[in-house]
Parts: sequence; structure tokens; C-alpha cells
Amino acid sequence: MRNLVLSLMTAILCLLAAPVHAHEEHRSNLDVVLDRVAPQPARLEVRVVNTLAPQMLVTNRTGQTLEILDRRGTPVIRIGPELTWVNASAPAYYSEHPRSDPPSDAAVSKSPRWVIASHEPSWGWFDPRIQTGAGDKPASWHIDMRLGAQPVVVSGQFRARPVSHGYWMPAVMTPHEIAPRVEVAIIPGVVPAVTIENGGREPVTVIGGRGEPFLRIGADGVFANAISPTWMQSGRAPQTTSPIALSKDPSNVRWTKISSGSRYTWLEWRARCPDNRLERTPIKWEIPLLIGAKSVSVAGETRWITIGDKPTLENASLD
Repeated sequence: MRNLVLSLMTAILCLLAAPVHAHEEHRSNLDVVLDRVAPQPARLEVRVVNTLAPQMLVTNRTGQTLEILDRRGTPVIRIGPELTWVNASAPAYYSEHPRSDPPSDAAVSKSPRWVIASHEPSWGWFDPRIQTGAGDKPASWHIDMRLGAQPVVVSGQFRARPVSHGYWMPAVMTPHEIAPRVEVAIIPGVVPAVTIENGGREPVTVIGGRGEPFLRIGADGVFANAISPTWMQSGRAPQTTSPIALSKDPSNVRWTKISSGSRYTWLEWRARCPDNRLERTPIKWEIPLLIGAKSVSVAGETRWITIGDKPTLENASLD
């Protein structure tokens, strides 16, 4: 326990030295604002949220196929009534891997290759047009889409962000040693990182956001469920696995060994800070686990810390 807590406390102290969100890859002085969807089709939901970077989230329940076009007018994403496809010939960062550099002309193939990315009519991606790493002044942005044969334009602006004078701090509320020789810790960030170290005999299975097995940590190493949507959001899935036909059935599992150790760290979206930066209400979250066949859970809370307050590391112990 001592080594795990010491390493986590060192990481947390480093993060507190610069309390602006640790996992953000975009500049901290700009917000991406969505102004309008024109025209606004019924049952088409478009959002911009802050995760690792500004991210587009689209849910299409119109019954028609929605195409998202790149700067050249090439379709890169198709969101249909039941499935989402990604053009694998387009630059890889139209999946869930954030990048701010624009694609080169040579990077885009003229022959689209559509592969299934999700078994739901929704998708989230880090579109380079809404990243805030380029330019010094707030400016407008737009993304062209096509719903059936109808053009749809999503537009907004980059707006200077007021100084927040604080930061979000996640904390594990259950004992860090959640079972004999099974330890849990967390590192702050826009999307906090969770670490589990399993020195016990029984494997620890982390349950994903859709009830699917996500990770298995045990004496034989660490295994990831390659068709788990939570694995694809964890920040640890290799880019070559995206896009991928993800499982809609929690009982479907494809274990892939990713480490020979008994400790693993991943980005945990269930503990992320609120998208609304003006919201200051503590956010409660939970991560279900199986230790052997026994169901347990890691309970936590993410709180707003005003600069000047003394942050606390709840339940941290060096014993």
C-alpha cells in the first residue's frame, strides 16, 4: 500500500502545482461554444463537451443517415438509424483519439472504406475543427453535415474563458484497500485516472459503463475486453483498434492481454468533472467491480476546490 499511495500522492502534488486540468490537450483560456444547428432536425442531438479535449457528441434518431463531412466535403462519419460507421480511409483522429494537427492532402484517400464503429446511432469524436490549439484569438468554427440529402451546418465560436479560480478534485470515498491486497487510487484531471493494484488471489474484473466486463487484473496479468466501449474511452486502447465493431451485448467478451503486471491505470470518464464549468455541486460516481465472483464497488466524489482552500486526500494512508 505504501508504494502505491506514495506514487499517487507525488502525482497529485505535481498536478496541484498547476491546477488547470491536467489531461487537457487544448489551451485553457478558450471554450468551444456551440451556437446553432441549421436547420435543426427533430431528434438530432448535437453537443460539444470537454473531455481530453473539446469533443463532438452526436445522436441521430431521425430515422435517416447523417453524414459528417471533413473540410474537403468528404464523408468521414455516418450515423444511421441503428449503426455508426467511420471512414477508415480518412485520418484516424476522426475517432476518439484527440489530435490538433490538420490532415495532409496525402492522408485522405479518395476511396472511402466504411467500417462499423458503434452499434448505436451516436458517436463522439475529437474533430480538429473545434480544437483550440491553433491561433491566438477567439474565432468561429463550423462543421458541415448531411442528413439524407439535406445539408446541415453546425457552427459556433471560440470564446475567452473567465478565470475560474479553482479546479475539480476527485476522491475515492470507499477504503483504498477495497479488499485484502486490492488497492484503488485516483489521479486528478478533466478525466481522472484510476489505478487498481491486485495482490490477491482472486482476479478483479472492472465493469464498464454499459455493464460489460472492461478490465481483468490478476496474478496472470492485465486483460482488456477489446470490444468494450469503455476500453475504447480509457485512453489506453491502441489507435489501431479504432474504429472497431464494439459489443452491444455485455455478455460478449474478447479478452486481450495488455500487461504482465498486477497493476493498471486508465482514464475513468465516470469520475470526470462536469461539462458545465459554472456548476460547483459535488458529483458522486461509482465503479462496479467483481473480485472473484463477489460484487463490490468503488464509490467516489468529485468536488470543486477553490484556489486558496487546502485540498485533502481522503482515505489516503501510508500504513
